[in-house]
Amino acid sequence: ALQEKYSFIQLGDMALFPVVIAVMVNQIKQEICLIWIRFIMLRVEVVKRKLISTRELVLEKIRATDHKTDKVNDCVFEWLKAMEKLTEEEEYLKTRIELGIPVEYRMYHEILDKLRALKTKCEFEPFSTTIPTLEHFSSGNFVPFEPMIEASNRLLAALHDNNCSIIGLYGKRGSGKTELVKAVGEKAKYLNIFDVVLFATVSQNPNVSRIQDEIAESLDLKLDKNTEIGRAGTIYSTLERFDRILVILDDVKARIEVEDLGIPRGGTNGCKVLLTARRRRDCALMGCQREIPLSALSRDESWTLLKKHSGIKDESSSDILNVAHNVAFECEGLPGTIKE
Repeated sequence: ALQEKYSFIQLGDMALFPVVIAVMVNQIKQEICLIWIRFIMLRVEVVKRKLISTRELVLEKIRATDHKTDKVNDCVFEWLKAMEKLTEEEEYLKTRIELGIPVEYRMYHEILDKLRALKTKCEFEPFSTTIPTLEHFSSGNFVPFEPMIEASNRLLAALHDNNCSIIGLYGKRGSGKTELVKAVGEKAKYLNIFDVVLFATVSQNPNVSRIQDEIAESLDLKLDKNTEIGRAGTIYSTLERFDRILVILDDVKARIEVEDLGIPRGGTNGCKVLLTARRRRDCALMGCQREIPLSALSRDESWTLLKKHSGIKDESSSDILNVAHNVAFECEGLPGTIKE
């Protein structure tokens, strides 16, 4: 083919001979390189197809996992992310070749090496781990009785819901709301629902500057501005750096504008607000999309908790047991009151 292409050169045109040779050599190199690229493309395609099949099996295994009891290990999602990135890189190189844009052989060889490396990392042992109980994520003498477990499950479902940005937990004073939302926040972070979990107490007649200070402390942030608006701007710009944020506002007793604190409203930047209140109407005033009750303990649960904190045994005298039973009953199933 090359001979026919350059057959117009006459023997007298010897001055052009070195140039023609150089052009021919360069073209031969390009064609050899293209052959090698086509060859390695086939090898990449073979490895990629096997990994795609593996990816489908991994995704199926994730779907089959009971996410209420088990957490798929982070390495699985890291592998899937790396696989997606490599697939995009390979498609980009393939498109360049189809458009006639030169591609270096080493670029495809790097893709092949990365795909082979991924192939050796898809065993995932163990694939998932059992999620610790709610008690694991709490501090102190937290006992997860049935009302707490039911409320925590509903809270986590709401935190998973992309259409829900403000969630309210309501219950009587001493029902354990604060301990519960703190534990749920830690669990949500463990489950990779959020990157950052912030906590601040609101209370009656909320002091915006004080709440901003609590949020800033959680972020290890120094607020240099003197005005509430300036401080809110600093907090907001800091929160913009994170993709998924949970802000817990405890003991809300009146409506407060979260934007005044520097918190994005409406799920902006993946930010969600979880608040606690004593009354359901306070949740409604805050525009909560989910209002979840925290019920009182049953009589048996109240008795179990009282024994745990008082040291009373079933073998104690009947007089002591009678008094203790009356105390447990008068506490109306409120863990905070029983502990006091």
